Amino acid sequence: MADRLGRNPTYSYELIKTDMDDKGIMTVTLNRPEKRNAFISAWHAELIEIWEKIHIDDRVRCVIFTGAGKAFCAGGDVAARAFREKRKGVYKGR
Repeated sequence: MADRLGRNPTYSYELIKTDMDDKGIMTVTLNRPEKRNAFISAWHAELIEIWEKIHIDDRVRCVIFTGAGKAFCAGGDVAARAFREKRKGVYKGR
């Protein structure tokens, strides 16, 4: 579904995909299937931005929130968090 300027309201993010059909159904897909879509901190800002765009986009009638691959979301990515904390000197390795 294009806007009045002919643009498709698909927003571009690194690990989250969005798409909207001609009926106004927006699909937001967590796209880290190799990690079972384990949540990473970078998604916080991206999801806030996506929801803000959806909120003001009158063409969006419905949102489907899903995950690529076999899992919707495995929860927080513990390995990514441990790596980030180790780099910051927080992780003690216990």
